[in-house]
Amino acid sequence: MGFRLEDFQEKRTSPRVRFQDAVQFVLKDPTQFGGSLGCDISEGGMRLTVNKFIPLNSEVTLTVQLGAESSIECVGRVVRIQQMPFSENFQLGLEFVKDESQAYIRKDIHQYLNQVMS
Repeated sequence: MGFRLEDFQEKRTSPRVRFQDAVQFVLKDPTQFGGSLGCDISEGGMRLTVNKFIPLNSEVTLTVQLGAESSIECVGRVVRIQQMPFSENFQLGLEFVKDESQAYIRKDIHQYLNQVMS
């Protein structure tokens, strides 16, 4: 029995755009950290490739480079992880944690996306 396209429900509420700028990340244990290039970003989250397994629901502090002149620090929660074929790397789907302290970050991401999509 195979999967049908209609079996998958789109959960994203914001459009994604290609994003290949630098992203640094730190897990709750500060000895676990790394860097990557992003794959895509939206107002709700981002996808990036990492070289280590990070469990679902892990909270990750991200430093995201938004273009040449701006960077933001935000918190994401791992909502999807998939090992890349023929590789030891993983693609992470991260949902940005929404709380009052993160409101200005959503504004910065919104402005960045408007610039990129226009």
